[in-house]
Order: sequence, then C-alpha cells, then structure tokens
Amino acid sequence: MVFGLKKIQKKGGNLRGIKTLYKGTIFRSRLEAKWAAFFDFCKWKWEYEPFDLDGWIPDFILMGVESILVEVKPYTSLKEFKETIKKIKKATFKNRYRKKEILLLGCMISLSRVWEGCGAIGWLGEIIDEDSPRRWYQEADFNNYNGEAGFFPSYGCWKDRMTGLYDGDHFLMPESYEYVKRLFNKAGSKVQWKA
Repeated sequence: MVFGLKKIQKKGGNLRGIKTLYKGTIFRSRLEAKWAAFFDFCKWKWEYEPFDLDGWIPDFILMGVESILVEVKPYTSLKEFKETIKKIKKATFKNRYRKKEILLLGCMISLSRVWEGCGAIGWLGEIIDEDSPRRWYQEADFNNYNGEAGFFPSYGCWKDRMTGLYDGDHFLMPESYEYVKRLFNKAGSKVQWKA
C-alpha cells in the first residue's frame, strides 16, 4: 500500500515532501521512497535514516563494498546542494564518518558528461586526501556489468562503489541514459499514490 499526504510546498524556505509508505517504512518524501525502490531494483542493500549526526541525518546508508551515506533532495544540479554539502561537512568533520563518501541524489537521472549517452544517478563526494575530510563531488555514473548494478565517479577512482569492480580490469560498463531513466521511472511507479 502506498499513500501520499501533501504536495511539496515551500514553507519558511524548506521543501516539504509527501510522506510515502514503501515496504513498511514511512518515508518523509515520495522522492526518498522512489530512491529506495530504485535501490531495490538494483539489488542494493540500504537502510533508511540509519543514525543522527549533529545537524544532519543521512537519508540512507548504502551497503556496497564500503558503506556510503546518501542525501536526497528535489534538486537537478550539484550547485543546488551547496548548503547541504556545508551542512554534511560540518556534521561529519569530527567523527568516524569524516572519511565516508557521500552520494547526493536529486529528482532526476541526468546524462553523463563523460560517458556519452550514459546515465548519471547523482553526485559522489569522493575523499581527496586520506589526511583530510575534504570531498570532491562529481557525477556518479551508473554501471551495469553482467547484471550487477553499481555506480562510480566520472573522474577520480573508477571503482564501482557497490560491487568493487574497477576499470583496470575493464569492469566498467556505463549503462545508457534511457535504461537508467526507465529504471528510475519504474521506481516512481512503484511508489506512486494510489487511492
């Protein structure tokens, strides 16, 4: 059963989402539920709002080769995440999550700027330096090698964050934009409001 309560509204500068039930969990927004369904279609293990940090609650944690913290917002560009990135940096600066990668997910699938015709699911904050908590954000391109779905950054370490496969052995097979978009739309259909 899926239900919806309120449309996204701008109230006091904050976006409010439509609470949505999916697989026994009430998500704060339909967009978060849509991403959960997308993760399920990809066979990725996830947990919703896994813990509270000072000033930030990650929307998800993905359990791939290493765990990745995820933030979901109804944005279409990395620029829109500017304040969110500052908040995440402050919340993770002095704890064990300071060296965790962060995946930022928006409200749509985009065309990869590096892999022609391929789909990007969002932006991955990759750790630049082992001694620093600074993250370099770039597109997270969708990967599909032998039916194992994952993602990797457009630049930097071309290692699939969910499967551990890497480009050195030619295991990166970026998936077409149309395929990833269809999968995302299928996830949207799974969580749409039904009377």
